[in-house]
Amino acid sequence: MPGLARFWRDAALPFAESRRAIDSRACYRPHSHATLSIGAVDAGRSRFSGAGPQDQWLAPGCLVIVAAGQVHACNPPPGQPWSYQMLHLEAAWAQRHGWRAQGARILNDPASYRHFCRVNRLLFSNAAPTRKTDALIALLARLADAPARELPGPPDSATLDPLLSVLRAQAGDPPTLPDLAALGGM
Repeated sequence: MPGLARFWRDAALPFAESRRAIDSRACYRPHSHATLSIGAVDAGRSRFSGAGPQDQWLAPGCLVIVAAGQVHACNPPPGQPWSYQMLHLEAAWAQRHGWRAQGARILNDPASYRHFCRVNRLLFSNAAPTRKTDALIALLARLADAPARELPGPPDSATLDPLLSVLRAQAGDPPTLPDLAALGGM
């Protein structure tokens, strides 16, 4: 039986959109979004990859927050379904409302999960746009202060610039990938 997916978008809130998937078996290749992405696992499990040296298993009640531009993938174990919610917020809008974290964050905080679920239900409801906007701003504030496991973001220019200099200087005999990784602390 194929899973069910529902989408929410509202022209009055062009900075936000949401998706609910129930019993999904869809798998995704590594990708990124131009948005701040907040996902919640409702049922089943998901393997989150793309931040840090090891994949992270997400269980029901987990939230994962992924910065705009962070390459990642979330997939259930082979042949198993999972249910999840995914909220996408325009990165500039989230920053204007206090979001500063980079990389990815995993929250195993039941209160934050319940708060996220309430906000997402509100988005799918007929509530006024101002009420939805206020709820999204409050959600960002709550998630920014919630206890989380921080996962590294993509390398910044302070890390990449020396590597690029080495590559340029040694273009005829470039270093190996492991040597570059060691030089960059990756």
